[in-house]
Amino acid sequence: MNSVVVLVLGFLVAIVGYRFYAKYIDTKIMKADPKRATPAKMYMDGVEFMPTSKNILFGYQFKSIAGAAPIIGPILAIQWGWLPALIWILAGAFFTGVIGSFGAIFTWDMAHTDQTSPDLELPKWIVYLCIPLGSYLMSFRFLQVAWGFARTGELPKHDVAHVEGVDLSASPALHPSEGVAGARP
Repeated sequence: MNSVVVLVLGFLVAIVGYRFYAKYIDTKIMKADPKRATPAKMYMDGVEFMPTSKNILFGYQFKSIAGAAPIIGPILAIQWGWLPALIWILAGAFFTGVIGSFGAIFTWDMAHTDQTSPDLELPKWIVYLCIPLGSYLMSFRFLQVAWGFARTGELPKHDVAHVEGVDLSASPALHPSEGVAGARP
């Protein structure tokens, strides 16, 4: 099957799922009522529970859902050729950049409040600074991989057994030979 057909079918399934299945969940199972108080309003303490903008909540939900897609996508798309894999990597870079921008806006808004982290006793904007920084760094890494993939056609490989700078022959205790008492099989 052509990979473009699979991509189009994937988008159609996502649209239908969002349009109909999500509406079913909302009306029949969750029974959402805009008049009902949310936990943020019922238990508002100014630390853990507080009303938040729907844009910030969207950012949290989007980041949770979109987290694995840029990682799994190239593995699956590589089976169908370089173009779907490259598109998937670039989409991952784009979406992590979007999340970084949401995080930057959130952090900027947080910096203009007097909220502090109860455990670290730091301003909360410093704590939440990891959202845009991590997302932008991940987006940059996606772009690095896309550039290398476009030039060479290979994705980066990681050898978990090799650690740069460690000489395995220097210490035989690191890898005991077979038959030695106490050696792992």
